[in-house]
Amino acid sequence: MRNRFSRNTRRIVINIVAVILPLMVVLIIGAVAKSLVTNSVAWAAAPANGSTGNSSANAPKISPTPTQAIPDDSFASSTVNGITIYAGNFKVVQSNEWPTFPNGTFLTTDVCFDLPDNRDWEDYPGPTIINSEQQVLKPFAMEAIEVRWPPVMANGKAVQEILDLRAGASGTTYEREAAPGQTMGQRCETWYYNLPSDYDTSHFTLTMASIAPRPREGELCSDSSQYVQKMQEALDKKGTGIKIRGKCGQGSDGFEVIGKPNGMTDQQAYAILANPDFHVDVFGIRGPWVLEGSVQ
Repeated sequence: MRNRFSRNTRRIVINIVAVILPLMVVLIIGAVAKSLVTNSVAWAAAPANGSTGNSSANAPKISPTPTQAIPDDSFASSTVNGITIYAGNFKVVQSNEWPTFPNGTFLTTDVCFDLPDNRDWEDYPGPTIINSEQQVLKPFAMEAIEVRWPPVMANGKAVQEILDLRAGASGTTYEREAAPGQTMGQRCETWYYNLPSDYDTSHFTLTMASIAPRPREGELCSDSSQYVQKMQEALDKKGTGIKIRGKCGQGSDGFEVIGKPNGMTDQQAYAILANPDFHVDVFGIRGPWVLEGSVQ
């Protein structure tokens, strides 16, 4: 079977704008700290006293129930560019668990999306919700529920590895025989949104813009890796004049600029590499996937 998931999959990521986007951007230029990949989860936004703590065990267990198979028939779905996204279990919940979880009123939803291969795909930059009054909600937190890797052949059978993260922080891994004709995997997550008191949840749409694979730790160490090669091909196609190589070591993996046109600064060159839309164009799959939901 494939290598285990390279990051702590059961994570709560607080402040999506401050964490997921910089994570993808900084990863490209070689400044991701190894602790983000290997350590137990800590709050990205520290509590008021400045301390951080492991949030994976403290997240409210509100969705889904441990026995619920998701997505089920109640989930809305959208298929674009060969990838299907599912969304359901929309709930309005109250939390009074600070500092283990922020206090307040939240809208939550479970989202599942196809995994076209066994790379670490992420929904980027996270699903946005907008209601009939054009009020926009952007997620502040995400918790992984389950990762179902694409099937592989074992002993003459198509077998799928499942990482179920509902039972505990480390999750439970098991295998099952894949469905006939199944080629893709699936990743399911719970997303959290701060809910204003005047927000109408009677009808809204959830939109996901794109999905993209994140290099696993060590995958950028070789100039022959697909990430380095595809990035160089894209830079050449755009006529940037930038030459790169993979960079590893000292707790960070990424791309290093080894050549650039006269007159281009290092800052300008790395800004091109760090453009998140460029990253999605090179490695990802774009939607948008648009689904409807409501909480009465």
